[in-house]
Amino acid sequence: MDANKWWESYGLRYAVGSVTGAVFFYCLCQVSGPILGPLLFSIGKSRIDTAGLLLLGVFGLAYCYIASAPILVMHAGRVFIEYKATKKSLIRAIALVAIAALTSSIFIYSLVPPGTEARHILWPISFLFVYFWSSSILVIVLTIYKNDEVISFYRRVSAMRLQEGSDLVDSYKHLREHGNAFFIIWVEIIFGLCIYSILSLPEMTNGLVGDSQVRLALVMFIFIWIAPSALIWFVGSYIERQLATAASSKQTP
Repeated sequence: MDANKWWESYGLRYAVGSVTGAVFFYCLCQVSGPILGPLLFSIGKSRIDTAGLLLLGVFGLAYCYIASAPILVMHAGRVFIEYKATKKSLIRAIALVAIAALTSSIFIYSLVPPGTEARHILWPISFLFVYFWSSSILVIVLTIYKNDEVISFYRRVSAMRLQEGSDLVDSYKHLREHGNAFFIIWVEIIFGLCIYSILSLPEMTNGLVGDSQVRLALVMFIFIWIAPSALIWFVGSYIERQLATAASSKQTP
């Protein structure tokens, strides 16, 4: 794919996600009342003017980019994606599901009062979040401790792209970028459901959680959501250091 054709990668990836992100963000602000509502300023009180549309577009892009954080981790650790079921991969998948289920149960049943329907609503959302997050952490750990395998994978990919024709490389890249666009919408939905659950805590807990606690919970949630993706900087820097060290050792007589 030609590097100058940015619309075939970043444009395609974030265009639809930004539009849907703006819709999700607008809906969340509408249901949140005084918690997120002030971020919209005059949007929603009257017809949306050009300034309001631009502001909503910026919020939509930010929502899209933050929500898609787990995809960055999966892209960095795609070398560890196993397409054939093995004993090790099955054990890993079962362990992640068990950890997510146990953590979600402890979180929900310790926070939400008994006898409320909120437990049945929050549990699957909490499960999805914990599963995504624990999977991201696992990828980070594998990427760091199996860096030789990661570097070897990138070397093979680089050599393959030089050997194969550009049409073939463009074909699978287009498939992945279109898949990225739809994958972003999927994680936006999960991200939005998590935020909606946090915004609904005062109602679900019969007033035990106040607006200030909800704001703090939102900040903590976003911090936890993007934490694995922030660690990718160290992964990329470590891989760069390993490659530079290998290159310098070859040049040393």
